[in-house]
Amino acid sequence: MRASYGLALLAMLSVSDAVVAEAPFPWQELERAVRAYRDAPSATTAAAIKAALPTQRFNRDKSPAEQSALSAVDESLPTLLASIRKRDGLAAGLGFDLLVVIDGGDLEDMLAALSELITLDPQLFLRQLKSRDPVSPTLLTFMGERFVDRKPTARCNELRARHRSLSGVRDVELEQPRRRCQAILSKAIRQCEAQRSTSR
Repeated sequence: MRASYGLALLAMLSVSDAVVAEAPFPWQELERAVRAYRDAPSATTAAAIKAALPTQRFNRDKSPAEQSALSAVDESLPTLLASIRKRDGLAAGLGFDLLVVIDGGDLEDMLAALSELITLDPQLFLRQLKSRDPVSPTLLTFMGERFVDRKPTARCNELRARHRSLSGVRDVELEQPRRRCQAILSKAIRQCEAQRSTSR
């Protein structure tokens, strides 16, 4: 269930018509960088991961090297997610960077952690978006497993809480991503309220 849902998220996360790379991806380089970060998290080891990542999604080759690299990412994920939830800027940036390669349950877990930053640390969240491609609506509205069995009211309330949290960011350099995010959330709130009304 999580794997198929993760594939659907990949499609929703796409923000452009990416060109699929023809050359084999250097998975060994990514694996070395991920393991170095796991053993010694630092700006240097995080930068090495970013340098090893593609700039856009691409077709997988399902090679042993790919599987080994993604296993290394999976093994490092719990520590990385915990750091993101502690509002660590280095970990948050790395989380955004890894969205181009992870999928399935790992993708869902990362989206959940990153979307939680909207209320935990909206300024950090917006700072990470500022230098990236246009934000995906999925990232802003993703709720994660903790909302799976919750009523629509809870989801609507969470969307409103995220919108309010972003309103508190006054940094003029973050105004553009803030307005873009709030516009997406406003639309999601209207849709959520409409769905809640029809489900009564």
